[in-house]
Amino acid sequence: MATAAGDVLVIGGGLAGSLTALALRQQGLAVTVVAPAQQTIASFCSYGGVSGWPALPGSLGEAMVRASDCWQALEQRHGPLGWQRCRLSLHWSEAEADAALPLAERLRAQVPDSQLLPGRLSLPFGRVDGPVLAQALPLALEGAGVGRIEGQVERLEALPAAGWRLWLAAGDPLEANQVLLAAGPASSGLWPAASGTESLGMSWSGALELEAAVCRSDSLPAGAAEGILIPLLGQRQGLEARCLEQQQQDWIVDAGLAPRRGGWWLGQISVVAPGGAAQAAPEATWMEAELRRGLRASWPELAALPGRFVRVPVAFPGVHGPLFGPIAGAPGLWGLAGFSAAFSLLPVLAPDLASAMALAGLGLP
Repeated sequence: MATAAGDVLVIGGGLAGSLTALALRQQGLAVTVVAPAQQTIASFCSYGGVSGWPALPGSLGEAMVRASDCWQALEQRHGPLGWQRCRLSLHWSEAEADAALPLAERLRAQVPDSQLLPGRLSLPFGRVDGPVLAQALPLALEGAGVGRIEGQVERLEALPAAGWRLWLAAGDPLEANQVLLAAGPASSGLWPAASGTESLGMSWSGALELEAAVCRSDSLPAGAAEGILIPLLGQRQGLEARCLEQQQQDWIVDAGLAPRRGGWWLGQISVVAPGGAAQAAPEATWMEAELRRGLRASWPELAALPGRFVRVPVAFPGVHGPLFGPIAGAPGLWGLAGFSAAFSLLPVLAPDLASAMALAGLGLP
């Protein structure tokens, strides 16, 4: 027997699903989040950068300008979520200076309160501390009246008249009028026709979690005390863009550093299969070794520090872009997954999506 779960079922308990669930409750809808009990969520292992300026072109860039205001509004409504102001340092090596300096000069001219310094450009920024968010979001959801069911969704079924049935790996199926796919790289697999077979790409991302006690202040690179450091000429987006041309697995390492409660996130390794296809988790020891090897070129002292390696599956935009809005040919099914710069975009986009879902629930266009 299927269990009725209210107006909306949200598949995924990360940033996308949680922020939309909160926004749906503001619209007066009954919402239940469905997510596994034990799961390492990419949102909570992220650098959590929040841009206050249009770091992307077009409408997404315009949305970024509102991100910090949206985070502050969320905290006023739900309590502290880990948001704070900081600086972003985009760094480069001497060997990269010829390519990096023209881009840094353009950004300095576009972004107020930016500073061009030796080997880096410092910009106004914000961030959300992942460990703080991981503890605060469940409390915010509970306080807002969002239900939660622990389970792994195996498949979706459109009901004959209207609505959806979710089949779980264990337990009774669930039914609701509307369903939101917000499960990261698993989203398009649950409904492959969402945007064609290439709706989302999937990578495995890893970083080192360093405790504060192992990092001497004199060993940290310039700009670390101000906030987040990432390469100006980062390689991850290039890897994602060329994945359709790949004939074999490929990976990159970017030398980044970001504070986390009581320590730091160090580096990022991204591993992508040909076409951005779903893949089993690469061996953790291999990923960590490649990450440390890549970091040695920029920060040899940091690369040798003891730390816990963390890896998570990550969705990135496919050839059709991210999954956002109603799914064509599937009334009542919606998507929100595969966004780059998620902490800058999702707090802006989630309320808009929730409003559209509320109108659809009333039968309005």
